[in-house]
Amino acid sequence: MNLRQELDRYLTIRRSLGYDLRTSERILRRFIAFAESYGANHVSTDLFVKWQDAFGHASRQT
Repeated sequence: MNLRQELDRYLTIRRSLGYDLRTSERILRRFIAFAESYGANHVSTDLFVKWQDAFGHASRQT
């Protein structure tokens, strides 16, 4: 599966448990688009740090 498919699966599971996730979904979709622009097929700390540097609003908790 690619990152978008994994995200959709994750969101489906979390929503089935009662979570809303509207804000989280927007953030995660932006991150996935960023990851895809780097050709990433998995999430890594290095990728997150690059995203954080590029956008500056992401905290470590994000």
